[in-house]
Amino acid sequence: MALIRIKERWIYLNPKREKLLRAILLKDFDPLNRIGTRIGNSKARDEFENRIIEYLTKLWDESKKQFEDDWLLISLDDKEAKHQVTDILLDWCSLNKGFGLIDQRSYDLKFLDDRTGKNRLYPLGDSIMFSTSPAPGAQLLGYNSAFRVRVNCDEVESIFGEIDSGIMIELPTYSISLRENVEVFPPNCLIE
Repeated sequence: MALIRIKERWIYLNPKREKLLRAILLKDFDPLNRIGTRIGNSKARDEFENRIIEYLTKLWDESKKQFEDDWLLISLDDKEAKHQVTDILLDWCSLNKGFGLIDQRSYDLKFLDDRTGKNRLYPLGDSIMFSTSPAPGAQLLGYNSAFRVRVNCDEVESIFGEIDSGIMIELPTYSISLRENVEVFPPNCLIE
């Protein structure tokens, strides 16, 4: 669960936010149900998500401005940004059709990453391709897109913004602006 919708706004629940919600909302859950909240399509998971929605809606109603500052804004630096860029891009692509991520690793590298545990941090590898207008199958094959840009997860310096109004991903030599119109600054890093 990385995205949740409250009052028609998307909220990115990074691991730190979800951990906070778990501490607040699962006090009365027995240990088995707490484990069940991590399993998709389980009764415990559904109950946990309902509790999150109720709790966050209550916070919104109490103070919209404080809620926006605490929950809508994404502000990740350094290690957090490096480890969460893939999740944020995947979530953003799921909400904005016509965009996709391409895993560029060879079969051998995927196997090695799986064995060494690197897939937990970087499920599509530590260097992924962000692609616009992918043709059917392009996410798997990596061709037929309007433009592509390589994102080296280890080089991501910061991620900030909101899912609904736009996200900026900063790398040392370029930035990616994820809005209605995706832009890359400077454009010379695009792969066409």
